[in-house]
Amino acid sequence: MQEVIGVLTYLDELKYAARKKWIMEDFRANIHEGANIFCLSFLHGMYQKDEIDDLANFLSVMEFHTLSRRAAHPYFLVDHFEDVTSPADVDMDIKCKRDIILFCYIRGCDIKKGTKVHIAGVGDYPLADITLPADPIPLQPVDGNDKQMQINIEEPHLEIESFRRGTYLRFGVLGVPFEMVTNYNPCQPILVGSISRAEDNVGHMQVRLMQHSWHMNMLKTKDPIIVSVGWRRYQTTPIYYQVSYRRHKMLEFTPVGEPCLATFWGPLAPPGARVVAVRSLADNKLAFKSSGTISDSSNS
Repeated sequence: MQEVIGVLTYLDELKYAARKKWIMEDFRANIHEGANIFCLSFLHGMYQKDEIDDLANFLSVMEFHTLSRRAAHPYFLVDHFEDVTSPADVDMDIKCKRDIILFCYIRGCDIKKGTKVHIAGVGDYPLADITLPADPIPLQPVDGNDKQMQINIEEPHLEIESFRRGTYLRFGVLGVPFEMVTNYNPCQPILVGSISRAEDNVGHMQVRLMQHSWHMNMLKTKDPIIVSVGWRRYQTTPIYYQVSYRRHKMLEFTPVGEPCLATFWGPLAPPGARVVAVRSLADNKLAFKSSGTISDSSNS
């Protein structure tokens, strides 16, 4: 979480400087060492101008780096979609699976035909009927040598049937749940991410897990958790354990202040992938998470 910064407010209400120092140290311990923290004091009904100026100046020059996963995987933020399901099928069964067409730009990196994707909150699907519609925001035309270079670059991509990052695409997805259409909310973005062959399977995964120190409750073995890894989010039931002298000791609860291992069943992710786990998303309550890293995965 190296992009996370801390903003501490109402510090004027803290009676002891040691308390402020402890809060800052605890924040850095749970986010990352060297995290930027801004302290705001609320005096006479307003924040202090010099403190606000410092925060504003930092945000104005802050550099945002693309996450490594996004740079290595094509993904799309859908700007709109169309339901092209046969009206006769819908008349026969209003809850029938739907065929849709998505419109979006390619982000991340180039994508090849035949790539399988994950629609966040919906599932895994192969891309169908990829075409190149008119770009709603076309680039300015280029002249002379620049144009010749652009043509030379585009030709090999067309020969291997792939599409470049930044291209505006129209593609179909067949057989999605009817709820994707009937419950569509334009205020909630549709994220579509490509999945590799290694991720196109299910099996057991071993995760090195560390419970967030701000989490109020310990996690219990075989209690359901919601796991977010890669583009996917799903529910699973983990077993927590520790390894000592090559012996595996199962834990009833996650330990406090130290990491443990967890094994659970789900869609595979490559070793080194980052994992976030929460107990529940109910009631939109703030839930501090447990985070970890995939150490091993197999479809055993």
